[in-house]
Amino acid sequence: NKILFKSGQISCITEPLQKMGIPYQVFSDVQSDPTLACAKEGAELMRSFQPDVIIALGGGSAMDAAKIMWVLYEHPDADFADMAMRFLDIRKRTYEFPEAKRLSRPCTPCCATR
Repeated sequence: NKILFKSGQISCITEPLQKMGIPYQVFSDVQSDPTLACAKEGAELMRSFQPDVIIALGGGSAMDAAKIMWVLYEHPDADFADMAMRFLDIRKRTYEFPEAKRLSRPCTPCCATR
């Protein structure tokens, strides 16, 4: 998220990557309650950079945005409308979500329980 990026708090991740010579790209344009447009922007950056790993830092909004960006990047043919559908009983979900391989690091107390 922008606050972590501007304050330099992501250096605990970026500095080791730099020291190891691992290229990385930062997307910090995630607002509270991110929109699908925000996720599409991040997914577009992923398509141009082609990361092997996605690292999400921040609160719930950053985590949620990263999940959607990942789906849009890894599964561009997935129907987002089907994923976002409402249902009455979680046991009767009719959409099969793809398995995610990502690292998420919550940085706020309310997200630490996720």
